Formats: sequence, C-alpha cells, structure tokens
Amino acid sequence: MTTTKYTVGDKVVCHGHLGTVIELHAHNGISVRLERGEVEVDADDVLPGEVWPQLVKMGESDARKARKEGSILIAQTSRGTVDLRYVVAEKRFEGTIADELNPRAGHCVVNARTIKECGLQLATLYRVEVA
Repeated sequence: MTTTKYTVGDKVVCHGHLGTVIELHAHNGISVRLERGEVEVDADDVLPGEVWPQLVKMGESDARKARKEGSILIAQTSRGTVDLRYVVAEKRFEGTIADELNPRAGHCVVNARTIKECGLQLATLYRVEVA
C-alpha cells in the first residue's frame, strides 16, 4: 500500500527544509529530495509545501523585531529556545540556543547579514502542526 497523501513532484517541508517528493513507498513512506540529499520519511512527518512561504515570512518578521529591539527570544523551536540578536556593529543577525538545560546551549543556529537570509534560516527551526 502506498500513500495517497502526496504524489511524486509535490513540494513538502521535511526536517525544516523545503523539498520535493521523489518516490512513494509502502506503509505511508516517501522519499524526499532536499538540498543536502535524499531522505526517506513517513508521510505524516512532513508538511505541505504551501506552509514554507509562511514560515519564511514569520522568520523575516522575527528578524525585523530583533533588529528593532536588539534581541528577542523565540521559544519552542526544533532546537529549543533561540536568542536572536542583531549585532549593530557588524550589521548581522546571530541566533544561539538559549536553553540552559539544552546540552547545545550557546550553539549558533542563525548567522545572517540580511532579513531575508535570517528569515530563511529561522524558517528551518520553527515547529508547525497542520490540522
């Protein structure tokens, strides 16, 4: 039995990145081509590609807020809470994991010069459920 939720060629968001369905497998599995290679996942673990532009817009909005305020916290991302800062002297955005209980605390997850770049990087971190 193969999935009917997606078809070959559909755009999907998989592991926080935009990809393309390249193969359907038995028991609801699909193969997705991402920038970094191909992955095989359960069809229930990906989102429709239509959400990607919305994720990017959310990221750009958060980047604008960080630039205006100096820094903001973005909670419950796929990496934990992210401290997004705008470094005025260097004219760049920097996002680090802020959760003290997270073993990767302090790890840089966003490094961007423009709002657009920052929005794309943040979009890969957001966790979303589509009902």
